[in-house]
Amino acid sequence: MEPEVTRRDALQTLTVAGSTVALSGCSMNFEFTDGENGNRTDTPMQSDTQQVSPDRGAPVQNGRFKVEIDGIEISGFARVKIPGSTTESDGQTTFEDLVMERGVMHGDSTLRDWRDAVQDGNDQRARRNVSVTLLTETGQPAIQWEFTNAWVKKFGAPELSVAGNDASVLTESITVSYDRMSRVDV
Repeated sequence: MEPEVTRRDALQTLTVAGSTVALSGCSMNFEFTDGENGNRTDTPMQSDTQQVSPDRGAPVQNGRFKVEIDGIEISGFARVKIPGSTTESDGQTTFEDLVMERGVMHGDSTLRDWRDAVQDGNDQRARRNVSVTLLTETGQPAIQWEFTNAWVKKFGAPELSVAGNDASVLTESITVSYDRMSRVDV
């Protein structure tokens, strides 16, 4: 007996006439038929494979990630720009800063407090370790960037506006410098 395939699995792979195709970024409506006379049935689809796993050779999709500061997950981030680098002909490499933006959370001053620690010169509270983890479609870690001894270089406060129908979410941003950056394929 062949194993059952869930709707989620069916969205990831589709087997037609013996060929398996990986699907990504599409939505489909399924109607199950009995295969003999085309009548609709509630029998689940059958598959040749026991388990569908992500293709390690395929590009990872953007959109799901988490941010941790000193091991504590901080929610609400809408954008994170992972730093790039530039290398001169003499081998001197310069790294960009980490830039992160999140929605302002009522009662949560985590980013502002971190910036205040930097301004106060409190090096013990100001230097933190940051990790940004890109997650797969199923929420599993795919790639993690780690930033060691990071500190807030710039704090972008929310911009308030009464113009027009601007009902967008208030955001705050930080630009973060760091001593070391590493990428880990999880």
